[in-house]
Amino acid sequence: MSDHIFISHSSKDDPTVQRLRETLELHGQTTWVDSRELTGGDALTPTIETAIRTARHFLVVISLDALGSSWVQKEIRLASEVAQERTDGYKVIPVVLPGVQRGILKPFFPNDPIHIFVHDTPSGLNEAMPDIAAG
Repeated sequence: MSDHIFISHSSKDDPTVQRLRETLELHGQTTWVDSRELTGGDALTPTIETAIRTARHFLVVISLDALGSSWVQKEIRLASEVAQERTDGYKVIPVVLPGVQRGILKPFFPNDPIHIFVHDTPSGLNEAMPDIAAG
């Protein structure tokens, strides 16, 4: 396995993901984000699947755009399968952005993991970082 944290997200949430990635990396975590890791000509599906399977953890940034993304849905399904197969503490960590209600999440996370909710304030992501790091 690798030492990276795979970050799944909608490209519409790139600014939030960039701040999240930078904060995690400042705390010594290695992240894997498609926009930084993939280049033209890469085999998209197998590269992403390998990155999810070999990650230490899977973090998904949940927004309404992410929940509507077939890619993010596919990544969540794969990560959930990986979490059931592995016995080394692999976690699926949902970081829920403002505007997403808990009830919407059940079809995507039937096992009801602990969701980390980001408050709709300028410092909301920073305030959620201790919970994200603990996850």
